[in-house]
Amino acid sequence: MTVVLSTGTRKGVWLATSEDRRTWQLSEPMLLMQEVPSVAIDTRGGRTRLLVGTRSEHWGTSVLRSDDLGATWSEPEQGGVRFGEADGAALARIWQIQPDSEARPGVVWTGCEPISLWLSTDGGEHFDVVRGP
Repeated sequence: MTVVLSTGTRKGVWLATSEDRRTWQLSEPMLLMQEVPSVAIDTRGGRTRLLVGTRSEHWGTSVLRSDDLGATWSEPEQGGVRFGEADGAALARIWQIQPDSEARPGVVWTGCEPISLWLSTDGGEHFDVVRGP
């Protein structure tokens, strides 16, 4: 079984893989010059999906997905995590990404700045803010 370790930084993301947890292969840097404050590895449903919260000074915040360990990335239109115009807020960072349980294979949660909780029911393609009662 391959073990995958992710490291998000202010200058991109790196992956390390190992078959024995003693020797590791480090990937080339990915998403260069984008801040990556959050990374999740979703292994539900027999796949390995990387979900990364990115922040770019130019493009803003987004959740990117890769189903091939970072060889290619998909980004939802409009970044996927956006406050509505009526909210009067802008997303600063995506601090946490957490896939839900095996019983809920498409559900992904994000915790963001400003303080907010977001829910995706389609594997990270779209997110809706979770509003209190």
